[in-house]
Parts: sequence; structure tokens; C-alpha cells
Amino acid sequence: MLSPQKNEQGNILRAVHWNGIALTIPLQWEIVVQDKNRLICEDQLQPVFELRWFRQTDKDLDYQRQCERVGYQVKFIPLPPGLESLAQRYQIRAFKKKESPQLAGFFAYCPHCQTGITIQLYKHNLSSQEDILEILMSMDCHGDARVWEIQDFRFALPGKKDSLWQLERYSFAPALTHLQFTRGPLGLHICRIAASEERLAEQGIDEILEVLCDRKGLQVEEGEGGLRGWHAPSIFQQITLRSQRKKPFIESRIRHLPEKNRILVCMLESKKPIEVSLVQQIWQSYDIVL
Repeated sequence: MLSPQKNEQGNILRAVHWNGIALTIPLQWEIVVQDKNRLICEDQLQPVFELRWFRQTDKDLDYQRQCERVGYQVKFIPLPPGLESLAQRYQIRAFKKKESPQLAGFFAYCPHCQTGITIQLYKHNLSSQEDILEILMSMDCHGDARVWEIQDFRFALPGKKDSLWQLERYSFAPALTHLQFTRGPLGLHICRIAASEERLAEQGIDEILEVLCDRKGLQVEEGEGGLRGWHAPSIFQQITLRSQRKKPFIESRIRHLPEKNRILVCMLESKKPIEVSLVQQIWQSYDIVL
């Protein structure tokens, strides 16, 4: 488990890494994933600010495109004090609603990775503007794209720093978080089951893995750090599975963390045999961090 970070006031912070954007927020805040490239930060169920980002090939900040994203007319205002280091890393402009005197957000552009970012502030009484600006100072859009950290778990995708893995879909159901990635012929599924004791009262851990892998007859064995499940089908089985639009080969891991009341699952699927070391790299980095 990672040691918690603290700010100058001694408040405990936690890291967020989601689809190329990283920042640190207060421990009690929640992140709501609205889209692959859209996050809302909440404090006590009240929205504090929203981040939206996109790839931009222009050399300068496309203000017109940013304005279209916020959905109202804006007027640019001087950058608030305290954002000097952020302005060194980004082309950034502050804005307000045309008919309001209050700061409403920022448009930013990172020339290093050509990312455009829209930051919208919500009217609230729970967090000061200074606190929000401190959080925005931690924002980074060109760190290690392999690292993901959301809710209470963290993992790293295998490969080079500029990861070629693509987030295909995600689901944050009440008891099951499911992230799905692709890289060429490979499919990767990261699952986190909450309230694990209740789930295990209904199913064995090997049955849970079989259901999540969607594969009957999954071979399983106890391994280092949990249960291993795999499927290496015959030629006939491969043809059958492909006709069902399923990738025949599977390499997976599952483990129960009773002290956290969580079950973690990692599953790779492919049309071709999968290197065991590949799933093991992900598995070694996958853990509960809160």
C-alpha cells in the first residue's frame, strides 16, 4: 500500500490517474467518471470542478473549440495569483461567464503532448478557491500513461511509457468496477468486486473467475498472489469460439483481500496464445491503495 500524501496544511491527499490525466485530491473527495475524457471532482456529493481533455494538433490553444465545450459565452480575465508554475507548463487562460464577475474556469493547452484541457469550476461553499487552485497545480497530462488509479485501486499497464493500450469501455456498477482495454489483438479486463464476503457466500472464487472470463471449463490452479485461470483451446474450440466472436485464449488472475472486503481480477484475452509474463506484470502492480 502506498503511503498517503499530505499538503502543507497536513490534509491527506490521494492520487488520481485516469486516461492520461493525473492529479491529487483530498482523501474525502470523490471522482465521478462522466466519460473517457471527462471527470467531475465532488466534495460531500457537491461538484467542485470538472475536467475535460482532448488531443489537439494545433500549436496554440483553440479557444473557440474550448468555448463550445463549456456551453455558454465567456469573457477572459487575468489569471489568479498562485498559478505561476501551472502557467509555465501550460498555455492557460482564466474565464468567467459573460454576465458574472466570478471566476468560472480555465482553458489550458499543453504543447508537450498537444492536450487541450477545459476546467470548469462549480459554485459551492465547501471548498475555497485557494484549495481548488492547489489541486489544479498538481495536474499532469504527460506523465506515465500506463498508470491508472481510481476509486481505491491502482494498476499499471505493461509496455512503454507512452502506452498503446486504449480504454474501450468502463462500468462502475454498485458492487463491480470493470475497465476494458485493447492493444492490437489483446483485450484486457480489470475488475474490482466490492462486498466480497457477500459474493463469496454465493459463489466460490473459481466460479467468480469463470463467470467474469465468460468461459466454461476454465483451467485453474493456485499460484503466487492468487488463483490463476487460463484457457488454451484446441483448434476446433478456437474455430467455435471465433464464430461466437470470442477471443479463444485467456490468461487471468483473481485474489481475495478479506481485510479490504475486495476481490481483484485481471484477465487477458487474445486470438493467439498469451505470454504468462504479460498478465503477471499487470498483476504485480494491481492493488488496493486506500
